Amino acid sequence: MGFAQARRAACLTAIIGAMEGVTPTAEPASTGERLSRAALWASIGAFTLLSLTVVIVIVWNALFNGAIWTGALGYVFDSMQYLAWVREGSDHFLSANLFDTAPLVRDYLNPGLIISSGLHRLGLSIPLAYAFWVPVGIAGLVVAVVKYAGEMLPKGWWRVAAIVLALTYKLPIKAILEGHVPKKSLDATTYAGFDAWPVYWSWGFSLTAVAVALLCFGLMRYDAVRSRGIRFSGSLSAIALFCSWLQPWQGATLLGVIIGGEIIGSLVLKGEDSAGLRGRMTLIGTTVLFGTAPLVYYSLLGKFDEAWRINGIQANNYVAGASWWTAFAILGPLVVGAAFALRFRPERFRDVAIRLWPVVAIVQLIVIDATQIGNTATHALKGITIPLAVLTVIGVGPWFAQVAGSKRLGKVGPALSAAVAVALIGLLTVPGAINQVRLQLDDMALEGRGGYSISKDDLRALNYIASSPHKGSVYANSLYGSMVPWRTDRATWVGHETWTPRFQGRSYFNEVALEGGLRTPTVGRGLTIAEVVRWTGAAFVLQDCYHSNNYLAKALAPITKTRKNFYCATVYEITPAPKAPAPPGIDRFHLNWTKRDG
Repeated sequence: MGFAQARRAACLTAIIGAMEGVTPTAEPASTGERLSRAALWASIGAFTLLSLTVVIVIVWNALFNGAIWTGALGYVFDSMQYLAWVREGSDHFLSANLFDTAPLVRDYLNPGLIISSGLHRLGLSIPLAYAFWVPVGIAGLVVAVVKYAGEMLPKGWWRVAAIVLALTYKLPIKAILEGHVPKKSLDATTYAGFDAWPVYWSWGFSLTAVAVALLCFGLMRYDAVRSRGIRFSGSLSAIALFCSWLQPWQGATLLGVIIGGEIIGSLVLKGEDSAGLRGRMTLIGTTVLFGTAPLVYYSLLGKFDEAWRINGIQANNYVAGASWWTAFAILGPLVVGAAFALRFRPERFRDVAIRLWPVVAIVQLIVIDATQIGNTATHALKGITIPLAVLTVIGVGPWFAQVAGSKRLGKVGPALSAAVAVALIGLLTVPGAINQVRLQLDDMALEGRGGYSISKDDLRALNYIASSPHKGSVYANSLYGSMVPWRTDRATWVGHETWTPRFQGRSYFNEVALEGGLRTPTVGRGLTIAEVVRWTGAAFVLQDCYHSNNYLAKALAPITKTRKNFYCATVYEITPAPKAPAPPGIDRFHLNWTKRDG
């Protein structure tokens, strides 16, 4: 252990000792150990409870309010997309995009989703097969973060502090910035805040939690096998492969930290040189090879599959306001705290890696945003609170040690140090969590149209379409259209914000058309919904309970083969006919993807 490392460890031990009522050289008091252990378990419990917010509300509404669950575990459109992929994997192994009526190309395989597909084939419902990853993701992430913090910090209160910040750091960034920055920048920063908050991953994105856990395990495993001079590690290669396959952003971060860490380590670590780096080329090369393979796969999908290409363009449009300052806006306090850790010289590869991790993630965000290579730049920030939290504790810990051990403050010192630490951690976690949970609960309100529950009549209508022997896609509004693929195994003309071409235009147009708005001369200009349905080639029209009216029956009568009523919901089966050409004037609505869109 070098001088800098020894000094840092001594400082942290002093803090722990002061807060537990012992001197730095004394054995930890059993009471202090029990308290810090209890605090750790309480923190993990709070994180788990927050992570299960959506699941708890879904179960509560189903048991006590009679709600029928749609299958959504978080943001509805994305949940429906994952459920559609699970069904596709169960039926065909490879998945296609069913959120458009273009010819299907089945070329997507995701290791996490295909496991859910297997669970479905074994008898589990599609939503539960996907929900399987919620507890797996929470448990895996907690274990990874606790172990990673344990690699960098001694036992005690400050390891607990790092774990709490890593798992629950969240600023109410939208409330802070609203009215002060352009809307695009506000939206991108809000999305980035979701991405960087580990709690949010269990609200429909549990495979992200698994990928970030693999990122942590990958860095720890690389450090371990590197220190033992091992040239190839099967477990490390597997971690790199599946981390990149589940979440390419986190896979790229893992590879970037390993490569960059080795280069920087050869320059700044004592006992390291270029000869040692050359000796580790086999380990580096095999890890990079396995980790890069999924990145190449995703790159090929984006280049040769039109659905993936359009998805990437539209996804980038949603975070078009992201920039270099996005990360600093949502992570400012942690970035400042972590910066103070840079005054300690790194003495091991892990010391270099933890400093490099946030840099690689932020650079990745900037590169994706600037070059459009890849998509959804803010996803690069997933997991970034983990290294920043640990570095913050390392960086500011000595100051708390000085307060705790101050002779002038006497016995007040430890209490003051603890109170300030708790207050700061609370300020950086509680307001943001309260704000986000409140927004999520509002979105899940039964009286709203958030998409977490469905009426009995709408469900019967979807089941009727699913059981029909007649093939063909479905014309519906965007919310119910999003449910069509996984519930009916059919394509929908509109159903997902990035997987449906020109989603915004189609979604708005469908709302107007289903509510009879095309009858208005200034809107429809002679265009009828029957012409539109013929043009889309849809075999069914779903009139959900929110769009119940008498207009649609009359408007679709010329092309309706059968009409089935389910109280407030109605399904129109369209008389088979060749797909019609574009109706006159339809182009002014910009419903199809064109070259100017990208």
